Amino acid sequence: MAPPIYRSGDDSPRVLTPEQLASVMAGTGLLRWGGGPPHAEMASEMYPWRARGLYPDPGRFKKMLDRNPVVGPGMRFIEDNLIHLSWQSCPPPAATSAGPLSGNELAQAAVIDWTWRQMRGGFPGFLRAVLSSLPYGFSVLETIWRVVERPFEVQYRMPIEPAPAPEPGAPAAPRHIMPAVYAKATIPAGTLLPAGWRWVAPWTVQDWVIDAHAGQLLGLLQRSERGLVFLPAEKLQHYARGFYSDNYEGQSALRPLWWLEQAMIDEFVSDRVTRERWGEGTLKARWTAEGVGEQQYDPKSAEQMEDMLQRFQSGSTGYMVLLPGWDVGLDYGGASFPDPIPRLQQYTHFMERSLGTGVVKDLGQSKFGSKAGMEAVANEGQRQLSGICYDLCCLVGQEFIRPIARHNGWNEDRMPHLSVAGFIDDALLSNVFRFAQANLLGERADDPETFRRMLRMES
Repeated sequence: MAPPIYRSGDDSPRVLTPEQLASVMAGTGLLRWGGGPPHAEMASEMYPWRARGLYPDPGRFKKMLDRNPVVGPGMRFIEDNLIHLSWQSCPPPAATSAGPLSGNELAQAAVIDWTWRQMRGGFPGFLRAVLSSLPYGFSVLETIWRVVERPFEVQYRMPIEPAPAPEPGAPAAPRHIMPAVYAKATIPAGTLLPAGWRWVAPWTVQDWVIDAHAGQLLGLLQRSERGLVFLPAEKLQHYARGFYSDNYEGQSALRPLWWLEQAMIDEFVSDRVTRERWGEGTLKARWTAEGVGEQQYDPKSAEQMEDMLQRFQSGSTGYMVLLPGWDVGLDYGGASFPDPIPRLQQYTHFMERSLGTGVVKDLGQSKFGSKAGMEAVANEGQRQLSGICYDLCCLVGQEFIRPIARHNGWNEDRMPHLSVAGFIDDALLSNVFRFAQANLLGERADDPETFRRMLRMES
């Protein structure tokens, strides 16, 4: 018998039927205004159709990427760091190699790798499209499938995970070396594989079509230059940052930066307006009888003074001969010009810390004053990148690899998976610091390039 389940308002436990257990009783609590997509945003200024946009308006996130000198380069910095890691299609542990493609797990991993390489843009282009989920909260790719008409063979250097234990008495292999075998795969005719993909701009997503009972995504409505089109979920790869429940919008990494960017814009505008209004000052002439005895005010000299001021301000003359009894100077109207640089630097610092780019950049820009500081910088940067990589590996497995396995009759319990290496080893980092302190790195021990080159070693 099923265990009792308590529900609000009941004084006694109830045993639910299997049908009741399988049904959806809870609401998501997500907002949905005006028939728009469900979302968890509470600030009306950042509702999805305003933040990620609604065709033809790209929205605020796109504007932040295009115009902000911190956000745009920062996101590109994160992308470049992730793309330059060692991404690999790997077979499941203790993979088999006998039999046709449907049962050859090494060959399946080779097919996945070949599929990525033959698509336009290769794996880096595919990864950049997927990583657009960082600024926009989600990324949607339409998969373009094709049926293999003629069988052909692919070969691939396949890493083996996990690494086998060394023989007794034999030295352990370096940690950055991963054992591998060469896998061959014959792709038979009739195999269904992705031939490419098309990125769906986030601001063209009109609405998510969701099964109200099961909460499952059925597809989306896209509004673009082609009009309003329904895209079924079977053709889509959906990558959402921080996905949960029916929140297919995800959570943009730029959301915490919105008010910072607005404050930065206000600072620029305020400084520009102040300097345009008072920066050049107002050229003024004042009559004074100092040093000229009992000389009286002369209207003719006033006219001469005014004429000289006009010629000077228009740039026709670069000098002025002061007439007796007159004093000339610039009047700023009592305006003061606070230096905006400290505040802009503070906003920049907050933005970089929120994005995580400030920590990662420190690996290549600082000369590491202390071991603790160096390790803190490396660990924080690695945690951010490794967290993104973990999410990507899981999502790519579900959205890209699993459909291939399902369409071709592979065992979905033992699918190939996406793996990544190239992170900085903590032990290596500590050793580099000790070598530098002991002057064992030579004359270039204080060169940041030396550290960058060493820290790029695979763990």
